[in-house]
Amino acid sequence: MFKLIFILMLSFNCFADDHIPYITNQEEDNKVVQSNEWTSADTLRETVYFAVDAMDWAQTRNVSRHPDQFGESNPILGFHPSEHKVDLFFISAAFVHYEIAKWLPAEPRAMFQYATIIFEVDTVRNNLKVGAQIKF
Repeated sequence: MFKLIFILMLSFNCFADDHIPYITNQEEDNKVVQSNEWTSADTLRETVYFAVDAMDWAQTRNVSRHPDQFGESNPILGFHPSEHKVDLFFISAAFVHYEIAKWLPAEPRAMFQYATIIFEVDTVRNNLKVGAQIKF
């Protein structure tokens, strides 16, 4: 699973130049607006983030169903969160992630998306190591 996610992350480089528009003799303000538009590369990164985040969500739900075996390390959720609290947290976090990505200019947006994807991949990997299954 981790290798598949890693290969997907490496494939982002194919789309790296997708957000650089071709601009000819336009005013400086127009260049800034065009370079900050949402692109297919942004959509791809956001989709991968949501996919990996969904894995973390499923693992966290699994943790909440087995309080005798696992404890949650996220201080916002607490050590033994309810499934309802887990669902509310992940739905809210996904919405906030998308809104932040949409708000950021192009270059910081890509860095934000890559950083959060890497963080989520590492979280899922760590969860798998301790035995948290990806089950909704």
